[in-house]
Amino acid sequence: MPDKGKAAVMVGFKRPFEVREYPIPKVEPGAILVKMLSAGVCGTDVHTWLGHTGGKVLSFPVILGHENVGEVIALGEGVERDWTGEPLSIGDRITWPTTIGRYCYRCYNCVVAGIPNKCLNRRTYGAALSCDKPPHFTGGWAQYCYLFPETAVFKLPKDLPADALVAAGCAAPTMIHASERAGIREGDTVAVQGSGAVGLFGAIIAKESGADKVIVIGGPRERLELARKWGADHTIDISEVRDPEERIRLVKEYSIGGQGADVVFECSGVPNAFAEGVRMVRDGGTYVVVGQFMDAGPVEGFHPFWVTFKHITIKGSYSWEPRHTWRAVRFMAKANSKYRFEDLVSHRFPLEETTKAVEMVRDWKVVKAVLDPWK
Repeated sequence: MPDKGKAAVMVGFKRPFEVREYPIPKVEPGAILVKMLSAGVCGTDVHTWLGHTGGKVLSFPVILGHENVGEVIALGEGVERDWTGEPLSIGDRITWPTTIGRYCYRCYNCVVAGIPNKCLNRRTYGAALSCDKPPHFTGGWAQYCYLFPETAVFKLPKDLPADALVAAGCAAPTMIHASERAGIREGDTVAVQGSGAVGLFGAIIAKESGADKVIVIGGPRERLELARKWGADHTIDISEVRDPEERIRLVKEYSIGGQGADVVFECSGVPNAFAEGVRMVRDGGTYVVVGQFMDAGPVEGFHPFWVTFKHITIKGSYSWEPRHTWRAVRFMAKANSKYRFEDLVSHRFPLEETTKAVEMVRDWKVVKAVLDPWK
């Protein structure tokens, strides 16, 4: 093993990433050191770089990256199995959720509210810790990543490509969680606002959950083509259908009975999608807000009247729990021959081109961007 490894380091909001070297850390009992194989560029990473942190303070410099697949190269004393009890060995490929270690299971949200995904003491890989301090490698945009004791790691099936898992990134567990919140039923019409990775997996999960009609609203054209390939019944290109009223009308036209969608997922990350989305829901339907994970600003033109008048339920779906990662891995292993998730990866970048990768994701010039730390 070398003495040092490279990382793409965020040194400030909207500033170019710098490639720096850090010493390889020694592995404490219970921890794992992985050699990074692939890391996705998520929309959340872009919002973080832009400074849409909702008041959250970052300790610069920091290594981003939370959509990760790595190869185990060192196991701390006592680490013998993954989160599900599967034997874990040097050379195994693993993935892990964003949470560092376990939830605390002592705070109000963990113990009383029953929402450990909102643990008040939660820290995350790829944002929470400064890389100036050991063990340095605490995000996926690097050649190595240090997994702290009690992190929920999951061994990947041998026939599941690393790119397939990274293409799903946080989108698959996020949408598995969101679909639980939505309560999709057989025969439902589901509309998805947004055609990034989260929206595309929202369409897949909706279909696999029994939805009869799935409508994807977004762009660019390449993403909508992939949505149709993956089972979307209708797509609406926002570059062609620019009038929100017309988009609302089309969703109603495409829905069963012409009344609107039973469930609408907001997966766009665009605040103004909210005002439009609540009007796509049928009377008594459900609107699930998934994409506003970072603070991208307020909503213009929202009328609370529509919530009361349509008698709808609005739910937020924040992040996910380890069980959703497990379900995502299992689902992808079973369904990858059908969907070929790795096809979602359209661009690969070395660490030296991290700024370019983030800018291209920001500008919608990629379907899915992946950083290859050894390229």
